[in-house]
Amino acid sequence: LTPEQKAALEAAIERGYYEEPRQQSVTEIAEDVGVSRSTFQYRLNRAEAWLAQQFAADSLGADLDVDLDLEDVEFIQ
Repeated sequence: LTPEQKAALEAAIERGYYEEPRQQSVTEIAEDVGVSRSTFQYRLNRAEAWLAQQFAADSLGADLDVDLDLEDVEFIQ
């Protein structure tokens, strides 16, 4: 993660973005941290994508050097 992506993820967690119900929106968090909504959303999306790739590599044993077809992945429910 870049420092900006890490900061976006930390801000989202600290402000309850991942809580149910969500405590703050992307727009509200972006305003709090002093960046545009689109910049914050981009950084958060990139951080989430990185986390998903790490999860896939660690937990699912997926080879990240190939395109992942979601129809080929079994999800545990």
